[in-house]
Amino acid sequence: MTTSQTIRRERARDWPIFDGRELPNDIDVLTVQLRRRSMESIELVVAQASEMLRLALANSTSPGNSFWLAAWGNPVDPRNKVGAYLARRDGLWAAVEKTGIVLPEGPRNEAEVNYDDGSFGFGGSINFALNEIPVALELTRRKNAICLATEDVITDPIGNSKVASFSSADYRLPILIRAAAGEFGEWVFLARSFGKFDDSTVGAEIFAKSEFIDGVEPRV
Repeated sequence: MTTSQTIRRERARDWPIFDGRELPNDIDVLTVQLRRRSMESIELVVAQASEMLRLALANSTSPGNSFWLAAWGNPVDPRNKVGAYLARRDGLWAAVEKTGIVLPEGPRNEAEVNYDDGSFGFGGSINFALNEIPVALELTRRKNAICLATEDVITDPIGNSKVASFSSADYRLPILIRAAAGEFGEWVFLARSFGKFDDSTVGAEIFAKSEFIDGVEPRV
């Protein structure tokens, strides 16, 4: 286990990635940040941080909560016939798995998304059990993806008009988390992991109302 760790709590509205977004003042960010030794892989240390969050969330969420991994794929120019064919053949989740990324177990949904610039891609969701959140969080540091929890069981957040509207924003990081942040009233929490290339500090974090973070923070 990586020994050097930092647990940090901040107001989400103070984060530069939310510049231009009107966030409520009671939305906090709880970050589990671990220092990575040179011989440790980023994936391993991020998984440790994600597991710390999982244990804390297991004692903070309700039995009726539903957990989702939502992702948006890269855009494809429809004039690129080969690229468009391959994109439609694989869709979102098959394309992700072809890169070697492991996805959480659970029902999957995906749909074609038309971006504002005329390109298209795929958006999708996976409904997973909370014990799979470390697996789900790994995708969020590699792709345009987020984990989220809802109060009730819903059929598919991609089909929800709030989530579907994310596609009109953009496809680039960290646009999805910015777009989702505008709908905090709809979620129990949003979560993502971070760390790339040769970063010495990596980890995972959740975005939620202060009251929810109050329950999670002592358990991390």
